[in-house]
Amino acid sequence: MKNLLLFSALAVLFFSCSKLNQSNLVGTWEMIEYTADGTDQMPTYTITIDFQSSNTFISYGDGTTVLYSGVYSLNESDQKLTIGSVTYDITNYQGNQMTLETTVQGSHLVYKYEKQ
Repeated sequence: MKNLLLFSALAVLFFSCSKLNQSNLVGTWEMIEYTADGTDQMPTYTITIDFQSSNTFISYGDGTTVLYSGVYSLNESDQKLTIGSVTYDITNYQGNQMTLETTVQGSHLVYKYEKQ
């Protein structure tokens, strides 16, 4: 009985995590959290990224100022997203929220986004 209960709990946990794919990536995502080595780094202005179906992106500050633009690629099987020259692990995706993590120059960066 205990084994059945444990298996059921693990199955619920395993199947509750969704995988990000191209169709649900396309759209505008707002940064809601940004940390470097666990320290809050959120800017005082809003940052959004618009992922387009043509595998291009535009990142905006305060909705109108273009911060970056370029190409992106999504590896759906490995859950890795490359934006420009930086590759991120997609460590969580739940419907309208995703968490991206990477290490740059020894700093562990975590970005959380919400789809608009």
